[in-house]
Amino acid sequence: KDLESDEIILENELYRQVFAIAKNEVENGNSPGEMFYLHHEDRSISGLATDLLSQKHELANWEKVKVKVKTEEDKLKFAVTQAILSLKLRVLETKFEKTQKLMHIETDEENLMVLMVNQQKIKKKISLVSKELGRIILR
Repeated sequence: KDLESDEIILENELYRQVFAIAKNEVENGNSPGEMFYLHHEDRSISGLATDLLSQKHELANWEKVKVKVKTEEDKLKFAVTQAILSLKLRVLETKFEKTQKLMHIETDEENLMVLMVNQQKIKKKISLVSKELGRIILR
């Protein structure tokens, strides 16, 4: 729902399909796991799932010596979260810039106030997403 509420549209058609399927499944009370996507009737979706879920290398048993080795799944979860947050941040920054340009040309005081309130909301969202990403804003 984060992507939809922030009006973020995935550009890759296959990713849009996977997102729509996942959304539909969740709305119907299901929690689609790995097997759902691996055995999906659409070969492009099952192929994507296979690519994303397959481990490229076998890890030695490092747990015996108490060494935690990050798996591809661990790395993927982090990477996906960072990518989504970065996408949200870029969309919000674009909205901020557009609103700022509109404020410069707006002559009606009521409309200007609405734009200013909207600008503050966007700025707050930018701050929250930046904090989640561990980024510092210098504006």
